[in-house]
Parts: sequence; structure tokens; C-alpha cells
Amino acid sequence: MKMTKSILKFIIKIESDYHKSENREKISYTITKIGIFLNILLAILKFGIAIFTRSISVLADAVNNLFDSLNSIISFLGFKLSNRPADKNHPYGYGRIEYISGLFISFIIIVIGFEFLKSSLNRIINPEQIEYSLLSIILILLTIITKIWMAKLYGDTSKIINSTTLKVMSVDYMGDVLTSIVVLIPLITVKFTTFPIDGYIGILVSLFIVRNAFKMIRESVSPLLGESPDSDLVKEIKREVESFPDIKNAHDIQVHNYGVDRGAVSLDVEVPADKTIVELHHIIEKAQRRVTEKFDLDCIIHMDPIGDYTDEEIRVLEKIQDLMRFNKKYKEIFDFRIVVENGDKYAYIDMLVNSNQPDIDILESELRNYLNEISDEMIWKIKIMIDY
Repeated sequence: MKMTKSILKFIIKIESDYHKSENREKISYTITKIGIFLNILLAILKFGIAIFTRSISVLADAVNNLFDSLNSIISFLGFKLSNRPADKNHPYGYGRIEYISGLFISFIIIVIGFEFLKSSLNRIINPEQIEYSLLSIILILLTIITKIWMAKLYGDTSKIINSTTLKVMSVDYMGDVLTSIVVLIPLITVKFTTFPIDGYIGILVSLFIVRNAFKMIRESVSPLLGESPDSDLVKEIKREVESFPDIKNAHDIQVHNYGVDRGAVSLDVEVPADKTIVELHHIIEKAQRRVTEKFDLDCIIHMDPIGDYTDEEIRVLEKIQDLMRFNKKYKEIFDFRIVVENGDKYAYIDMLVNSNQPDIDILESELRNYLNEISDEMIWKIKIMIDY
């Protein structure tokens, strides 16, 4: 990490504030350009070795490097598009394009893997002797050292600027290192055997490429589908909001990811019902600003006014608490109140449940049946919240 930061300082003249939009963009572009240049250089070198030695595994490795160059170009375009400013149709910007570019790269790698799996099988069925060359072995060793350095550069930079795409590329480069190491085997053993080991090594390389690609797909798809928020982040937001006077029991905290350093959080809080709207608005506004400044998330806080419970509310609340003591699926209750509207009596309940529940609808139905036993005249308004 220290070496990578020194490189960033020397080449890009940046040594702090890596997450600032303009700095992150500059770092991404520079690292990607380095990757494009080196991958093209390595591809040309390995193509030359493949032609000279007639090795299918080296040729697969060369094409893999060529596609790495294409992937770097796609990454570059992904960074460029993801840093477009927010507009009317995309108020949170284009940050998720970075995940899409990572996904596109993964699909390309899968195609490469399967194509060379086919070529390697053909080499086993129709063996072809490869040429021994000490110079080729030395050059492959040099490409391995180069790829190790590139994997570290991309991996460290992905942590510094929190980039999914660079992380994906770093994993791919480490796969290239292992691929090149395996490719050395037939180049060395050809001097001692005529067994078509080149084809078998090609199969191993192809399967490794495909395996890594599927792993990268999972890492790119997960944030697009919507991941559960980091539990530590949720706890920190809750702690920060509840540090303000008159704010209690922050709950239903929902964090939305729109790309690196682009997101929003919404939550409910309980506030005293005897405070004026103006007083509460001032407190809530300060809490929202604090969350936005500290966590770099747009923040929306909804107020649940809580006053003294009536005798009826206390009776119903005690019954619900009895259920919670005996059924651990139900964790906590928020924003409970009974309201009379147009002659009908409504009971509002926000219920927090464990995240390992298989069917929330069944859980809500069970709760509703229990509440109807308490009072079948009450209209129960239930909101189930999952404790992720």
C-alpha cells in the first residue's frame, strides 16, 4: 500500500483526499492507462513466444492479456461515465455504471475461458509438439513478475479509492500470474517428454479463467441488486442520530447505494409529542446534516411523535410485549399508537423481526391473528421491518 501511494504521489501528484471526486477520477484514469499499456506489451511478447514455440497454452495466455487490455479500456470508459454529474433523470449520478463495466468485463473473460477450453481439448485429441526455448522461459518469468506488480497496484488502488472495477481487475491479474506459472510447465517439460501436457495445462488455465470470471460476476451483481447495509455503518448512523436531544429509537434504517461515495439513507425516529413542529424540525434538520457530512449520504429522517399512552394503549402494548417474550422472531416494536378516525379505531404498529425469517407474509399473518384475538374491533395497521 505504501509503495502504491508513493507511485500516486510521484505520477499524479496526489497524496491525500483520495476519495474526492476529481482525485478519484484522476487516479482511476492513470492506473487504467498503465494497465492498458502493460497488457498490450505483454500480449505482443506472448504472441511472439506462442508463434515460436507453437504452444496453445502460451497462445491462450497471450489472448488473455490482449483481452485484459480491452477490459482496461472498458474500465476506463466505465470510470468516465460513472463520474458524469447527476441530472434530472439520474439525481444520484451514474456511479453504478462502474459495477456494470465490471460485469461486462467478467462476461468477456468467460468467453475467453470457454474458447481456450475448446482449443486445449483439440490439442489433446490432435497433439502437436512444441519447441523448447530457454529465452521463452525467461520472458514468461518476466511477464509473471510484471503481472504480480500490476495485481498489487490495482488491488492497493481499489482499496484507496474504493473501486469495485479495479478490485475485479486485480483478482483477474492474480489469476494471470497463476496462469503464466502453469504455462511454464509444458515449455520446460517438452525437453523431457512427448506427452501432450500443453493441452492439459491449457484446460486447467481455461477452467481457472472461467472460475474467476463467475466470482467477479457475483461481486459486480451484488451491489446492483441491492446489498444489505454494513451493520457497523447502521450502528454508527443510529448512534449519531440518537445523540441529538429528544431523538430516541432510530429504526427502519435503509441505506441505498448508487455507486462509490454516492448513496442515501432514510430512517424513522421517535420524538416527544409535546414539542412543537418548529422545535422538532430544527433538531431533525441538524441530525440530517450531521449524517450527510459524516457519512457522505443524503439523509431523510421521518418523525414518529410519541406521547403518554392511554390505558387502552398500555393494555394492548403489554399483550404485544408478552408475545415478544415468548416468540423471539419478534424483536422490537416502534411507533405504536391507537387513533380514532371517522368512528373506526386504528392501531399502528412497526414491528422489527429477525432477518432469518423465511416468509415475512406468514409472520405478518401470525401477528395479525394474535392481535385480532386482543381486539377484533380494532383495524390493525402493521409494518414489518427486517433487522438486517
